[in-house]
Amino acid sequence: MRFFYIYLCLGGALACQFKGKTYKNDEEWTENEAFKMKCKIEPNGSWRTEVSGCVTPDKTVVSVLIRF
Repeated sequence: MRFFYIYLCLGGALACQFKGKTYKNDEEWTENEAFKMKCKIEPNGSWRTEVSGCVTPDKTVVSVLIRF
């Protein structure tokens, strides 16, 4: 039983939670038919969601992430 409680506590650090849904690291989804969202989990266990692109009315995704 103790293992189950430890699993529950650590399970939250392995996923992002956004609007009641759970997403895995690097998983993407469309929000409000306008934004492409992405789950990012850091090595220290923290997580964040980021807007990775915008979705046009014709469903084309325009990336907003710039990497140098």
